[in-house]
Amino acid sequence: MLLDKFKLINFKLNVHAGGGKKVTRVEVTLDGGDSWMVCTLEHPEKPNKYGKYWCWCFWSLQVEVLDLLGAKEVAVRAWDETLNTQPEKLNWNVMVIDNSTLRIMIFTFSN
Repeated sequence: MLLDKFKLINFKLNVHAGGGKKVTRVEVTLDGGDSWMVCTLEHPEKPNKYGKYWCWCFWSLQVEVLDLLGAKEVAVRAWDETLNTQPEKLNWNVMVIDNSTLRIMIFTFSN
């Protein structure tokens, strides 16, 4: 069985808060938002002399493969230093910028 070889899945992506605000928390859910797992954050950039963060930072999380088997999607949300978070649903605006919660659909198949 293929799953015997892979016990953990590593998620690693980047995130940016905008406006020079520091990302302080990233969370992942596998169960539609009933529970959230806190990710590890990496800030390679130091703030500028005004205390602003203008570059992407990185988040990572290890998830057991068996936890993904029952999941229909992986959803990710981030928080900034002023406790703003991404909206759950797409927030349409004139510039067509989508800053909503990242959602990744999971499909399973068998041979």
